[in-house]
Amino acid sequence: TGPDDLVLVDQKYPFGFYYGRYTIDAATTPTGPEAAPARYLFVDVNTLDAVLTAWAGNAKRVFWVQWFESDTDPRHAVRFLLDIYGKRAGERSFQGYNVDWWDLTPPTTFQLPSTWVTRSIRFADAVQTTELAHPAQVTAGAKLPVAIRWQRVPGGAVDRPLKARVALYDSADNRLAQADERLLNDRHRLPSEWDEREAPLNLYLLALPTDLPAGRYAVRLLVYDAETLAPLSIVDGAGNPAGIVKDVGTVEVQPAP
Repeated sequence: TGPDDLVLVDQKYPFGFYYGRYTIDAATTPTGPEAAPARYLFVDVNTLDAVLTAWAGNAKRVFWVQWFESDTDPRHAVRFLLDIYGKRAGERSFQGYNVDWWDLTPPTTFQLPSTWVTRSIRFADAVQTTELAHPAQVTAGAKLPVAIRWQRVPGGAVDRPLKARVALYDSADNRLAQADERLLNDRHRLPSEWDEREAPLNLYLLALPTDLPAGRYAVRLLVYDAETLAPLSIVDGAGNPAGIVKDVGTVEVQPAP
């Protein structure tokens, strides 16, 4: 590492036993003999973009250290933002931890999708969307970020682990890219343990093919049982079944430069 790098660690300990220029205090500047500063990163998905901008906005490389079986970032929010704003440069596995790193071109302003559209899509008596956000345009070969806020269906019942699939389709209904993620709240709990009043943010990052022709594409959403893979039925406003896949937006794809 060098002076223009930043090391982020997903657990407070034991990294500091081996690396001097490290802090677990967000308000403290790391000091020590090493060239690159290192920080413990508590992942709050709702404020992560602001934290990364403050800490990594001037970094040329960011290293992300994750200890085995850590559940600090099960929604993969750190990778989500670094994959959007940086270029994945490498990864290595060691005894007890993994290290991934990205090249960046500072200054970098990290930002989660923020153009929210109110949209309620109910999946059985289990979960429903409240808001969705994704860019209107994207370049072929780039990443398409999608953010969705979820809720438990009031008065409903959900006792299974669930995953959501966000996918990109062309006009011939060919699925061209997709991202599948577990539905989790800010305490990393399954929907069966959510409070009906909370609306946790979940993130989906679709890697688009580099040869994707320019044009308009559909973004569609599916929810399914994480273990059996059985899809949940969509329920319309009248309480009737309405298929299993729902269009949630469109994206204009521009040709790669």
